[in-house]
Amino acid sequence: MTEKLLLAEQKELLKSIKSAHKELLTKTRYSLDKSLLEQHINNSHDFENAYFKATLINAFYSTRMGADLVYQAARHIANIHNQNLIKQIIQKNSIDEDDLNNINTFCHKKLSRDKLNENREDYNPYSFFTKYLAIHDRIVNKKEESKLPIYDTLVEKVINSSDLVAGRFNLRNYSSLFKTLNIIGEYYGGFSSIDNILWTLGRFIFQNKQKKEDQILIFKRRLSSGSISELVKEIILMQ
Repeated sequence: MTEKLLLAEQKELLKSIKSAHKELLTKTRYSLDKSLLEQHINNSHDFENAYFKATLINAFYSTRMGADLVYQAARHIANIHNQNLIKQIIQKNSIDEDDLNNINTFCHKKLSRDKLNENREDYNPYSFFTKYLAIHDRIVNKKEESKLPIYDTLVEKVINSSDLVAGRFNLRNYSSLFKTLNIIGEYYGGFSSIDNILWTLGRFIFQNKQKKEDQILIFKRRLSSGSISELVKEIILMQ
């Protein structure tokens, strides 16, 4: 971030934030969440499987869907066409343009918040669907880095308020999300690393009670004084 965080140039800061995220996993509920997901995630997406796993992901990743929306999301996942699509995507080594178009269609299914009228279709759990795909890809394939990105509002805020990549991006379109984070991923190490680093950074800047500008000043101060350990500690303490 040019006059803000100069994120792309702060390799030491990025390593520290990644380290902070690892500590965050060990010192909070996220460690158990991760372990439970690893025990139950598989590449079967029939309705019962999808509903159970969707419930876990919704709870652990705070996608804030009520039980009725999770139920509808699971039915969308369990559609035979979608089951096959998800299995094939996860089994592939790389993603092509056709895959991106298919995933975009899958992730933009609208659900209804009206319990009495499921045809209303007034809510799109885009973030949830991207998380469902990326978590399955990483765990089923037993890899640290997923080949699929996650859409997260905090990550979007960090990207669109920085100069990581020139311009602003519509990350709510899956193809644009994939291509944008793929460019950034060359520097950060991959989709999962990007998500961990920028989500942790976003928590510090945008979810703190202090104003964003004040948080940016704190980051600058920590960098200029070399107090990376203090920065890491503050990130971890943000619950």
